[in-house]
Amino acid sequence: MKCKARRARDEYKRQSLRAAEKGLVAGLSGLFHKTHLNGSGHNRRHGTAAEHSSPSAEASHSHATSAGQLTSGHYRHRQHHRYSSPVTQSLTECPVWIRPTRPNSRESIIRWFKEEQRPKRAGYERSSNTIAPWFHGIISRQESEALLTNAVEGSFLVRVSERIWGYTLSYRNPSGFKHFLIDASGDHYNFLGVDQNRHATLADLINFHKEEVITTSGGELLQDPCRPRSSAADHGGLFL
Repeated sequence: MKCKARRARDEYKRQSLRAAEKGLVAGLSGLFHKTHLNGSGHNRRHGTAAEHSSPSAEASHSHATSAGQLTSGHYRHRQHHRYSSPVTQSLTECPVWIRPTRPNSRESIIRWFKEEQRPKRAGYERSSNTIAPWFHGIISRQESEALLTNAVEGSFLVRVSERIWGYTLSYRNPSGFKHFLIDASGDHYNFLGVDQNRHATLADLINFHKEEVITTSGGELLQDPCRPRSSAADHGGLFL
């Protein structure tokens, strides 16, 4: 009887252990199956993201993004430098004056005078801020002759030339008028063709020929400046 009872107990233990093992395996199998299904569903829902999360794809994507950001940022930096550079602003707001070969408009004459001649004190009395009485600015040949018609011999005026970068000295002589071109295209002032004396300023040239004739044949001495008719003359806008 004792032997039968012991064998019965041993069999019960074996059956219990088998049942427990079966239950554990079944539980693990179910958990694995559930996890696998969830993972498959997740991958199906997010297939694109999963494909791009591979190491090589991530590295390629990261490199492309960084390169794109660098290129875009570099372009923006260059673009910003191009349009916001102080030098470029300076060139846009204050473009460099490039003188044409000859005056081609009234605007170009005014620009030339303001850019190149006013800094040299052209049109002013020597060592003074007063506009010289003989300087008339921009007037025509006909206007200058009309002003000199009733003037005495030796009267003169200076006007801005419309033919060259310089001036014209209009002179009253016994028989009428003479017009002498003054070259001011360089760093000095001198008559064209008749006098090779060079002067530092326009006023120096005028003062010199108050004592020295312009031509020996004509004996022109600058004696009496012909003044503008109005004290409020604007000189063609040269001093505005």
